[in-house]
Amino acid sequence: MNNSQRLESELKYQILFDNADDAILVWKVNEKLNEFVVIEANQVACNRYGYAHNEIIGLTGEQLNTPESLLRNRYVGAALARDGHVTAEITHLTKYGKPIPNEVRSHLFSLNGERVIISVCRDVSERKELERQRQELLQQERRLREKAEADTLMRANYVRALAHELKTPLTSLMASSEHLMDVLKDGHLNEFAKNICYGAERINNRIEELHDMVRLESGNFNLPSYPVDMKQLLLDAVAFVKPTAVKGKISLEITIPNELPLVCGDTERLQQVVLNLLNNALKYTPKGGAVWLKASVGQKGLIVEVGDTGCGIPKTDQNDLFKPYNRRHPKQQKVDGLGLGLVIAKAIIERYGGRIWLDSQPGKGSRFFIAMPIITPEANCEGACN
Repeated sequence: MNNSQRLESELKYQILFDNADDAILVWKVNEKLNEFVVIEANQVACNRYGYAHNEIIGLTGEQLNTPESLLRNRYVGAALARDGHVTAEITHLTKYGKPIPNEVRSHLFSLNGERVIISVCRDVSERKELERQRQELLQQERRLREKAEADTLMRANYVRALAHELKTPLTSLMASSEHLMDVLKDGHLNEFAKNICYGAERINNRIEELHDMVRLESGNFNLPSYPVDMKQLLLDAVAFVKPTAVKGKISLEITIPNELPLVCGDTERLQQVVLNLLNNALKYTPKGGAVWLKASVGQKGLIVEVGDTGCGIPKTDQNDLFKPYNRRHPKQQKVDGLGLGLVIAKAIIERYGGRIWLDSQPGKGSRFFIAMPIITPEANCEGACN
């Protein structure tokens, strides 16, 4: 290579050196690779560390590194001596003592008979700050999760204790009221006994809802699975609520095919869902209105529809229906219940591989739908549920 070519090559590398995006430091090192002195630096390095070019030349590793990084340089030197190159995180100090974390890629080579290290230093301050913020958010999330778990456990223990305290006298009250109805078969006293029994049953239902909610929140909502005759279940549910419809002067219609396929579930729990929908429909339908129950088989499986001509539900409120302690209509706070029925119904239906949804408009009533996978020779009860 002649002088002209050498000059052109040196100029090319000088341009690359001066215009690099990262700070570049060239160090002269002693034989043991534990003492470093800057012999060259590009403009990025000067700007980053706050030195003029003539000031940064001659700085030692002790002056440009934090004490912790200076200790780490011993391992960096050992890696360089072994492999000739190394990448490490090193924290440098500016002229005014500000620490700047860098990802430093260093290479050891010989220049004019001397051992030299060239270090390309990428500022990772932003990345470090993002990592710090991420760790802070993770710790905050962990604290919030632990608090939520503690609150859930405390609430669960409180509900269990409350339910136990209520159940003990309630059991006696229900047994006594049932005995009174048997003894007082006729007359107004029998009506009083029925009222006592009915009130006790309502309290017992609320307690069971609280129990279910605790199981849901703790992840222990385990239910049995076996083939269920939905036709008989639906007929029984309609028969159960018919007196309420008659008393409220509400038309109760039922449309069920002669035959319905079996579904996977638990008779008591699935009937709980259907009764919840029917009772809600009757509860929010005025006198002279209509409530209906329909069942059919389609591509989505067995479909059960419970509809009414009641007040309807605004679109903005529909997403909250399946959240705890919400009612179908926020203005009707005198309606009994804890607002847990639909939450539990959704959990039951989803446990058996189904889904529940609604179609409603204010003033035009509501239609709730349940879709359940049916049991076929190809899909047994276990396959339909899981």
